[in-house]
Amino acid sequence: MPLGIIDRASGLRAATAVRLRGVSVSYRRKDGTTESVVAAPGRTDHADVDGNGGTVTVRSDDWLIRPEDFTAQFGAAAVPVEGDRITFRGRVYRLQPFGGEPVYRPSDQDRRLWRMHSKDIGAEE
Repeated sequence: MPLGIIDRASGLRAATAVRLRGVSVSYRRKDGTTESVVAAPGRTDHADVDGNGGTVTVRSDDWLIRPEDFTAQFGAAAVPVEGDRITFRGRVYRLQPFGGEPVYRPSDQDRRLWRMHSKDIGAEE
């Protein structure tokens, strides 16, 4: 079986998982527009070498979302941008680049999912 077929099946499975285990979160754009969207929480770890040769691992709180769900709420040309915020279970997460990656990226070959990187910035006010 060609690798492309396996990758596509994996992407489809991941998109289905977001539908099944996704949670409703409040998504606030930098312009103040706020909508409820379905996203699945995740994580990305990034290891780097510090000045002493030791390994430092940092973690991003990630959110997987189907692009069509995002654009249905915010418009066809909308994409996640640095500074957008997600609120979930009383915690606020600020979208930001992570580990040399942009704020968001396709999470699978067929671009069925976006992976958005964020940092927990504290309790909801």
